[in-house]
Amino acid sequence: MSFRFLHLADLHVETAFGGAPDTRKRLLTATREALQAAIDLALDEDVQAVLIAGDAFDDQRLSQEGAEFFMGQMKRLVDAGIHVLYATGNHDPGSKNEQAAQLGFADAEATVGPGGGLHVFRRGIPKAVTLLDAEGQTLAIIVGAGHSQTRVENNLASKFKRPKGSVPVIGLLHTQVESASISQEHANYAPSVRQDYETAGLDYWALGHVHKRQQVFEDLPVWYSGNLQGRNPKETGPKGGLLVSIRSGEEPEVKFIALAPVEWHHMALDQLQYTGNRDSLLTVFELAAQKLESGSPLAAQDLCVRFIPTGACPLSGLLLNQHTRQDLEEELQGNTGFLEVQIRPQELYSSRDLNDLERSPSVQREALHLIRNARQDDELLLSLAPGALPGYLTQEGTAENKLAYLKERLAGLEEELLSRCFTPEAWQ
Repeated sequence: MSFRFLHLADLHVETAFGGAPDTRKRLLTATREALQAAIDLALDEDVQAVLIAGDAFDDQRLSQEGAEFFMGQMKRLVDAGIHVLYATGNHDPGSKNEQAAQLGFADAEATVGPGGGLHVFRRGIPKAVTLLDAEGQTLAIIVGAGHSQTRVENNLASKFKRPKGSVPVIGLLHTQVESASISQEHANYAPSVRQDYETAGLDYWALGHVHKRQQVFEDLPVWYSGNLQGRNPKETGPKGGLLVSIRSGEEPEVKFIALAPVEWHHMALDQLQYTGNRDSLLTVFELAAQKLESGSPLAAQDLCVRFIPTGACPLSGLLLNQHTRQDLEEELQGNTGFLEVQIRPQELYSSRDLNDLERSPSVQREALHLIRNARQDDELLLSLAPGALPGYLTQEGTAENKLAYLKERLAGLEEELLSRCFTPEAWQ
């Protein structure tokens, strides 16, 4: 008989972070919608338990209405006979003065029979909970530990031990695994290392804290489900939970289910050298947007897309200018229907030739000559320098050092001049 459960983590119910004002407002509802979708999934799949590996909410941000919504969703599971086992994290610590201790979850007991219930691991000492079926047979053992405070800096995973028995044993913990992908983007709370998981010998680890879904070690069943809803441009792609089926002595079957109604995506664009005007540039962006929507199944209702133009582009000046870039973002948002559009150039440069500036008299041509002459004429360069140079400490520098600093500042000015002087022509 297999034990089926849903692994969730980092729900962050009712919190909203990155993006434009409309995006932040949408994320407030999206975290709730994602949780509701997760509960729907658990009921549809007839799981025996839902495991939440910390940060179900951000304690200081959770309103009374938000708490009632959260508990209402948990009650749906209990009413269906499904157990919820919840280990607190750094954002929802379990000390008696925090909300996690006051929501209505009971401290995890040693043995839990059928009928559904809410069980919380609030303390840093691992505790084993045996789940029984209707006939009193053991389904699985959940070993969990929680964060009692917001800053837990000791290793909790090292305290886990496998209980005796032949049923599946699942670890439930909010932790930062040292070698996990993007772990450096999260605070190093309850840090753990590979040896902890090798030593414990559990059949599956349901982890939270790192927001990127991943199996941390190829040869060990240590999993982050990732957060339930991406909250800023760094948290890209589908978000959701892991549906897990496990039998004693066998490898767990792990299936990701997308649940988030809002998705963030990055799209690199590096074929812009033939965009001759603003309309052709818009077309390239819109075609990329269509490719994103048709290239893979998207569970999300709303998309937030960050375009990253790179390489040669005759309209680089348009994309590098904040105001004209914002105009493009607004137009693309209207044309695509995306919730948010961002354009973030990276290593973008003009594909124009400097000889274009030499062909006719202009202020720009004179500026080009001045840059070149100043690079060769130290007296001219010094005469052009202002009295105060940002980033240069005049009281510590010699004339030689000052010249070196000024020449360093000249690097790349021809390219910037190209971007600036050809942009007005390209906008026509």
